[in-house]
Amino acid sequence: MIDFINLNTYISNIIKSNSTIIYIGVGTHYYGNNNNEIDNNTNINLKEWEFKYNQQFPPFIHDAKLKYFDKKILIILIDPAFKNNKPYIVTDSNNFLDKSWTQSNIHSNLFESDMNLSVITISEYIKWGCFNNTNDIIYYDIKPFLCELCELISNPDIDSILFYHEFTGKNTILLENIIKESVCFDNNKICIDITRGADLSCYFNLTDPENYPIIIVDEDSKLKYLNFLNLDKIKIRDIISTFKEINLDFFSINKNESNILFDKPYELILYFQIIKYDSILINLIKNSIISTLRQFYTMTEKINYGSKMYFLQYFHVIKSQINLINFDIIIDKLKIIDNINLNNSDKDYESNFNKIHNSLLEEFYILLKLLLNNLLFKYNIDMDYIENFIFQLKNLNNKYNIIKYYDNFINILNIKT
Repeated sequence: MIDFINLNTYISNIIKSNSTIIYIGVGTHYYGNNNNEIDNNTNINLKEWEFKYNQQFPPFIHDAKLKYFDKKILIILIDPAFKNNKPYIVTDSNNFLDKSWTQSNIHSNLFESDMNLSVITISEYIKWGCFNNTNDIIYYDIKPFLCELCELISNPDIDSILFYHEFTGKNTILLENIIKESVCFDNNKICIDITRGADLSCYFNLTDPENYPIIIVDEDSKLKYLNFLNLDKIKIRDIISTFKEINLDFFSINKNESNILFDKPYELILYFQIIKYDSILINLIKNSIISTLRQFYTMTEKINYGSKMYFLQYFHVIKSQINLINFDIIIDKLKIIDNINLNNSDKDYESNFNKIHNSLLEEFYILLKLLLNNLLFKYNIDMDYIENFIFQLKNLNNKYNIIKYYDNFINILNIKT
């Protein structure tokens, strides 16, 4: 049996001698678009799993196999339900891998296709953050395994790439940041969360271009994940300018058709990924920076009412998406304010509070400018326009209109998202 204890050893032996695409899907024991039907004997009647919802063999992996047939593909599926069930991918009679599978005599959870594709199922419950075991269920901490694997894949001598996604409702974009704090991380070879923080929960269309990571073979004949976040800003601006005026309605037609994105230009797929990402970032800015600014004014006016900054989670998401400045300093200062006892009778309390409050307020305006400059540059937005927006924001007569003012600013820009 292959488990987390020996899985990295197994992977290491493969990728040292093979150019390999690795896909890890969590919560991937799924019975098809019509859901599962369980009769009185608890026998499950499997339904056909549509191409666009196939979490075990997602479209971007399916197409990569067709395009780079000589490349090894390793699929690791994690779900407690695999304890008593084979994965659908090896029993599906409706794809080109049918009848190519054998089950390992050594490892009962290893299935191998003679088309250079392997599937490993792991039936443990997993965690990677602060999470306590409940209801007698033991959760395996997957962080050490992932850190070791990401460091291995990041080695420039290893010609392999890794994709990790959880179909569980978790926003796993936070996991990327957790891993980066521990190991070297090459995000041209590793993609944590194929939706890049879209938070689409457990069930979504995998043939949508924004959910379709691009796999290429570069000029050195090595595998590469074409990460749009690593593109030059000028290149991104050119992509947006090229496609934003084109009628792309054809993309909504026949999305369940196999290989819908197989022969599409990389730039077109990247366009959808860029604007989707920007839409996410626009909302993250609203739910973190803009929301914080509003609450700062509330704290000043109602200092005795207390504060609880539940939105701190958004800063960690932004930190994982953009590397502009050190967010840790701002987050630490926010926690100081968040933990202040606002009923403290200390005579120095108010002055200490105001000192932290005022210094943070200025940092937030600087941060907002950096984020908007970085976001809007590729849309040819005049930077003077951003400066004017921030100036007007600072001088609003009614501070409770801060969020509304930001929404109007974004809507006027007419960014196609």
